[in-house]
Amino acid sequence: APRKSLSRRKGGRSSFSVGQLPCFLVCFCFLLLVGTLSNINRAEMKGSLKTTEITGTHWGNIRVELERVRREEFRGSGRALDAEGIGLTAAGVDGSKAAPDGYGNEKIGDASSGGIESEGFLVPDGITTVAYAVSLTSCGKAGNDSGPGLTDGAAVLAHSIRSVSYPAVRTSRYSAKLIALVHPDAAKCSGQLERLGYETITVPTPVVVEEIEGKFLREHVNKTGCCGEKEFIKLYAYTLTEYDVAVHLDLDFLVLKPMDDLFDVMLAGGNGTKTLLRQKVDGGQVRAHVGPHAELNYMESENRVDAFFTRDYNMIRPGKKHVGVQGGFLILRPSKEVFAEYIQIIKEGNFEAFRGWDGKYGGFWGAQQFQGVVPYFYDGFHPGTGV
Repeated sequence: APRKSLSRRKGGRSSFSVGQLPCFLVCFCFLLLVGTLSNINRAEMKGSLKTTEITGTHWGNIRVELERVRREEFRGSGRALDAEGIGLTAAGVDGSKAAPDGYGNEKIGDASSGGIESEGFLVPDGITTVAYAVSLTSCGKAGNDSGPGLTDGAAVLAHSIRSVSYPAVRTSRYSAKLIALVHPDAAKCSGQLERLGYETITVPTPVVVEEIEGKFLREHVNKTGCCGEKEFIKLYAYTLTEYDVAVHLDLDFLVLKPMDDLFDVMLAGGNGTKTLLRQKVDGGQVRAHVGPHAELNYMESENRVDAFFTRDYNMIRPGKKHVGVQGGFLILRPSKEVFAEYIQIIKEGNFEAFRGWDGKYGGFWGAQQFQGVVPYFYDGFHPGTGV
């Protein structure tokens, strides 16, 4: 039955009826919803602006922290600081002057001599400088050096390295030199690395893809991995022969503790490296994994330790004999001969589809690049020298 009116008709005009109530409620709810969405939109815009402000503040805090650490490094080193906290000139052991590069970095001398300039402070006798290298292959989608990903990652990594090295750790026997290996495609976005204290070195791709003999590798190496054939610029860390030890890290890496025990093994010399490694493993200073296969049982070998790396077991099926390495971490003994041997191996291109280098070292991410060629080199050509 039709619902009764709220009031009787007067003057020919109809009054509001109960039947019209749902229409008014729908209109009211619609207007309320529109207003709510509008407020949410404005809140999201404010949130975006706030995120940008936080990012800028975060970067500023990192810069402040880096400057604080740098001031601590300079304190007691005999070097003067200008108003910005940048190191001025300092006299070496022989009384010579070294000119800063604009961020307190000096070119390093022979590690066996005293009074070495490294990272803006005077390194005393008995302290060896380790080269910490990173690689930059491209500028990403932004195409410039203003993105927080590059600058924040590089800043945090630099701070973590300095925090576990001499002089931040007074008991450490190793200081750090920061080096960035920059591909020409990334030269325009390497400025922030220099501002953070990295010495930038522009390097080309060490291998021309068209010169690779192996057909499969020649046709596919530039299409796989993080950055194709350009990832091979990491191998230039082997050319840093003015340093006794070099460490190559990715920019998303973080160093939490000093690696002095590993550096000690690298510098022990000759077969003494394995003897010292066994002592450190037995003493608990080093935790090393012994692989289940003969060529990976490095502890049984008397060969010198030339590299430390981590196996990427998450990338292979359980029980696989030949395991790749994680591409973001490698401690190595610089050698131009080793670098040349790597290049020759890549040029030969002995890589089989779905099987890997020599039909063994493959089947995982980055197998055609760094993650595969490193274990192929140390396990296949120089067994027992990579740990």
